[in-house]
Amino acid sequence: MRHPLPSLPRAAATRRTTVGVALAGLVVASGCDASRDGSNDGPGVSAAEDPDAALVDRVVAELTELAGLAASVAAAYPRLQSAVRPFGDLHAAHLEVLGAEPPSAGADRGSYAGPAAALKEVRVREQRSQRRLVDASLAARSGSLARVLACMSAGAAQRLARLSPLPAGEEA
Repeated sequence: MRHPLPSLPRAAATRRTTVGVALAGLVVASGCDASRDGSNDGPGVSAAEDPDAALVDRVVAELTELAGLAASVAAAYPRLQSAVRPFGDLHAAHLEVLGAEPPSAGADRGSYAGPAAALKEVRVREQRSQRRLVDASLAARSGSLARVLACMSAGAAQRLARLSPLPAGEEA
């Protein structure tokens, strides 16, 4: 007689944990790619030799700008904080994985034509960035970096799917 295996309690994996584990894999895997050209100049790859350095720099610049946008909109329209803060948190986590400093907390208050326009600006720029992350994942020469960029794109797509427009007539 076969006895069924007892079911074990499943650990709840949060989106942040999942992205963090995927991104940590990049850090670990990047050490394995240190000397693919056969040279024995020592461990690590200098930025001059890394074919993906310029790509990572572009992604970091865009994520930094988007994190600033989220902070700016949240500062200008406090009622939009719950809508835009997840984008800022996501970009800060992605910047950390890419080895970049998260943006400083100070945010300018930008000039927007109102909360709906500010939210639309966030949506449009996040959508563009999400598509560029897909393109960057295809352009990456490192398979590990490509996977991380694809995960970042998926995270942005999830956040965009949850971003609701303001109800008609409501001001933030």
